[in-house]
Amino acid sequence: MARGASRFRWHARRVSTGPARLGSNFDLLRLGAASAVVFSHSLLVVTAAASYAAYLVSPFRQIGDDALAVFFVVSGILVTQSWQRDPDLGRYLARRALRLMPALIVAVALTSLVLGPIASQLTAGSYLRSPGSWAYLLNGTVFFQPYALPGVFEHLPQAGMVNGPLWTLRYEFVCYLAVPLLFAIVTVLRRRAVVLGFWLLAVGLGTMALTADRDFVLLGINPMSIAGLPGAAGWNYAPLVVLASYFLAGMCIQIWLPRIRFDGRIAVAAIPVFIVCSQVPLFFPLSVITLAYPVATFGLRSRSVMRVLVSRGDGSYGIYVWGFVVEQFTVLWLGPRLSALVVFAIAMPVTWAVGIVSWRLVERPALRLKPRSPTSPVAGARSRVRLTGSTRTIVRHAEITASDFGN
Repeated sequence: MARGASRFRWHARRVSTGPARLGSNFDLLRLGAASAVVFSHSLLVVTAAASYAAYLVSPFRQIGDDALAVFFVVSGILVTQSWQRDPDLGRYLARRALRLMPALIVAVALTSLVLGPIASQLTAGSYLRSPGSWAYLLNGTVFFQPYALPGVFEHLPQAGMVNGPLWTLRYEFVCYLAVPLLFAIVTVLRRRAVVLGFWLLAVGLGTMALTADRDFVLLGINPMSIAGLPGAAGWNYAPLVVLASYFLAGMCIQIWLPRIRFDGRIAVAAIPVFIVCSQVPLFFPLSVITLAYPVATFGLRSRSVMRVLVSRGDGSYGIYVWGFVVEQFTVLWLGPRLSALVVFAIAMPVTWAVGIVSWRLVERPALRLKPRSPTSPVAGARSRVRLTGSTRTIVRHAEITASDFGN
């Protein structure tokens, strides 16, 4: 057993030739993606059920879908990098849990126990005695399937929807679990191309799902429902293979990072190709490539005038888990006749502030508890990455620190 584990660890380290975060723009990309999700939902929260079909084909919906794709590409790069740097399963899972769960638990608990009684049409006593109030806690934090809260938002255009975006976290969690599994297969077969093969499988299945416009439930049983409590079922096939395609693209980029030439001109040219291909289900594989490449190219650059936006902390995850709740409260208090742009203009600054508070009071303290690898690189280690710009090749050195909060 010990010998096999040692062999696994050696091989995982051997394929790890890419750099760590490099003072990169990935935090900025995540902040932009989280803000884009809030923008996308600003139309959804004022859209009645009868007009929902129009929302599905609107630019707002497309922006939200593209932002999710960016999230999963970035996550694929950084999470793979985290495993390569320290391929210990226990420490890896602890890091993933400390990144994902604390802010989620706080958001779900505050929504259920503090904001829920304020927004509910029930009295505070009736609300807190309702099983649904407590079922929401377990649905949101254990099964990543948040459900409605009793009497909350029942007369809004998106009736009963409390925090819709949390549905993606269960698919992110599955991708987290896939990383050590894929590297285990890589170890056995001694072929990094295994990851590329799984990416090809994912994009193939994603293309078929999008082309046929079909979806089905992979896992439709929620223990909450079995217990007679409110529970939303749904681990669906189509979202899993589509989002996994972007995550695996990020994995491939990280694994083959030293062999990839990052050219800013190619990255810029890829963006309109992605915009076109993302509208054609048959071109889904090309849309994944033409998004992942610009994301990696921009993310690996160390300088950007917009970096000041993340100088106060990485509020992207807090923005993501709180944005929809803030927008629903905006519509609740100011009325459903607001335009989407007004909702966004009011909700975004509030959500941004909440995201920074979440980072400083919840996420950053939790990430300080991350287990350290006994062989993690010390501050001051240098890595060299070649980025080709529009007029010249930029070769830069950047610090690799063991205390990387983003991973």
